[in-house]
Amino acid sequence: MGACCPVRAAYVPDLLLLFARSPRHPFPLPACFCSKAGFYTSLTRSSTCSPCPKGSQCPLLGTKTPAACKVGYFASREGSKTCTPCPVNTFISTTGATSCKPCAPGTSTRGLTGQSKCQTLRPSLRRSLL
Repeated sequence: MGACCPVRAAYVPDLLLLFARSPRHPFPLPACFCSKAGFYTSLTRSSTCSPCPKGSQCPLLGTKTPAACKVGYFASREGSKTCTPCPVNTFISTTGATSCKPCAPGTSTRGLTGQSKCQTLRPSLRRSLL
């Protein structure tokens, strides 16, 4: 069938592409786009889709550019639909992370996920949060 199907909303499983031209949209849509979240293509008439790289997310159908995970979030594998918040007592202070770092002894995220830094614990709280 080629890179794009000449039929509106035809799914091409082998290529993960969707042809979309809708008279209801006031703006032109790209002729071809990835029809599965977690994949992207930066070319309008591309015949292939690439998995979203580690450290980024491709949450929508038709993603053209992967979005780097924000601070406090990570994506450890290719093809991520969304980034994952760092678990309790872990953090990451950079964008595009593939993993989180554990909090140092005497620090904590105070039970929160998706943190960019750990907080120093007061001596009275150390026993209850660790």
